[in-house]
Amino acid sequence: MGKWIALLLAVIVACVVAGFLIDAIRVIAWAAVVVLVGVLAVQTFIKRKS
Repeated sequence: MGKWIALLLAVIVACVVAGFLIDAIRVIAWAAVVVLVGVLAVQTFIKRKS
């Protein structure tokens, strides 16, 4: 019985860690999108000025 409980705990911990990793990847992806949009906006702004 104890083996099953340990296995279940290991699975739950793995799911939590995977969830955190997925959240981190999502945050990094959004940050990259924001940076790209910002760079594009600055480039078009500079092109319009000159």
